[in-house]
Amino acid sequence: MWERGYYFASAAQKTYELGASTLFLLEKQPDGAWKILLHDTSTQGIPPNKITDPIPDLRALYYERCGDGCDPVADAKKAAEW
Repeated sequence: MWERGYYFASAAQKTYELGASTLFLLEKQPDGAWKILLHDTSTQGIPPNKITDPIPDLRALYYERCGDGCDPVADAKKAAEW
């Protein structure tokens, strides 16, 4: 199974993309149910054919959830000073 995720870094004012893969070993039980025998999960670099282009801008969602403790104008100013 391949999964991707995104997160917004306020210090850099940029959205980043994460990739992860999970391998499952399943066994079908006599009653028809599936049992997970083992799984192996790892993060990995995103292959060129799976890169999201363009990456979504999560800035509005980040600041909406961050609440009153975050200031988008101040964060953008700090990022520009780098």
